[in-house]
Amino acid sequence: MSKRGRLQRSFLLAVCLSLFAAWGEPGRGPEETVPFLSPGLLGARVDLPAERFVPAPAQMARASWIRSRSDPWTPRTGLQGGRGPAGGIYRQIAPSVAVVRTAEGYGTGFLVDAQGWVLTNQHVIAGAETDPGTGSQRVALYWGRWEEGRMSLVQPAAAALVYKESAEKDLALLKVVQGALNPDGPRPPRLAAAPPVPGALCVAIGHPRAGMFWTVRECQVSAVGTWPRDMVETMLPLLGSQAAEARSGLRPYELFPERKVVVSSCGLNPGDSGGPLLNEHGELIGVSYGIPLSDLRSGVTLDKFSYHVHVEEVSEFIASRPEAPLPHVPDPWPPAVAGSVADLDGDGQSDSLLFSLDGNAVTGFLLDLDQDSRPALPPASSFDRAGKDRWDFEVAVHLVPPRRVFFDLDGVQGIERVESDTDGDGRPDAALERGPAGWTRAAPRPEALSSEARFADKAMHRRLVKILDALGGS
Repeated sequence: MSKRGRLQRSFLLAVCLSLFAAWGEPGRGPEETVPFLSPGLLGARVDLPAERFVPAPAQMARASWIRSRSDPWTPRTGLQGGRGPAGGIYRQIAPSVAVVRTAEGYGTGFLVDAQGWVLTNQHVIAGAETDPGTGSQRVALYWGRWEEGRMSLVQPAAAALVYKESAEKDLALLKVVQGALNPDGPRPPRLAAAPPVPGALCVAIGHPRAGMFWTVRECQVSAVGTWPRDMVETMLPLLGSQAAEARSGLRPYELFPERKVVVSSCGLNPGDSGGPLLNEHGELIGVSYGIPLSDLRSGVTLDKFSYHVHVEEVSEFIASRPEAPLPHVPDPWPPAVAGSVADLDGDGQSDSLLFSLDGNAVTGFLLDLDQDSRPALPPASSFDRAGKDRWDFEVAVHLVPPRRVFFDLDGVQGIERVESDTDGDGRPDAALERGPAGWTRAAPRPEALSSEARFADKAMHRRLVKILDALGGS
């Protein structure tokens, strides 16, 4: 059966892991717990019309990084020194380039000043653990030392906290809070005064999974523009179209945030994300973030080009630096490639958005328990920007680790509480709560999601129980 055919059949809730499977009810002993979501959800099936299942492009970028992060981290132990014309730049900058390690994967980062500020991609730190002391995300940084004409890995790791992030620019600003900056002293690259131009020499440094630590590549700036509206694959189908057709064709790309990018011939690999792209003077002109996907239908590999966040975007992002680390408040909309609108309590009005990474297993769901999303949304509109603003949910659940639950039970100002299982032991071990002064750490609550104690509004609780019954998880 084709993938489209699989997407059009009944939406299978193949939930492989129950969420927070051991949240205890008050008064029970530590050995006696209740499941957060019942094991009855395993293999549950919800019959939905084919036209209800539509792509969720606004969440696809996050979904692609989620899938890539599931690969095991297997870096080579070999070491590589700078050679050729890029050697001088490599010797100068490589000691300020770090391995950025999280519980779910790794990437590259680099110092932007001598005070310990480190720049990387937002998708590199997206799966980082929550620091219990600050409520922000914490990563490990591994530096290198220049010796005998090459870079060598230095241990133990330094620790850094996330102070600022932007999913739109795919940038994150970290600060070293424990351990040394780097053995050879901080020598961060300067931001280039002149913008990069096509045809110019450039140099990329990173930690490619298929290569070695501190791999250097001398390459060429291939193009400069705005993603996605300057991309050939975006505009080519619209050439020669009538104005109305062109506007209609561009509409799906309006779901993606625009960013100014540099395209190079550097040949990046997973693991290079967050590394510096430098000009012939060793000045920063971009931050590496991606490569094209291969065309599986034709068998042609499209990874001959690499994408980098333009230095102008970088300059704007690092211009202001917060005084305190950023409380980690995850996006309640789960990563997904597709989703479906459903009426799971059987009252004739939609109450649930279900999401999937592959069209079968559920990534998570958003529940409108007081059914005040008005007007009722047709399926396709639920996943564009306007639809997301109009879908007023009270509970969101993520089934992709780290598993999380989001609550908006007062229905006034959006998400007010987030509980997370950061260590994967089945119990909530971190919580954030929004108050008058903003987000702060809070104690996790012991009740299961279906517990009446969580809901002041009994009607919302009754609807939740009906939805869980429909999923086989009551």
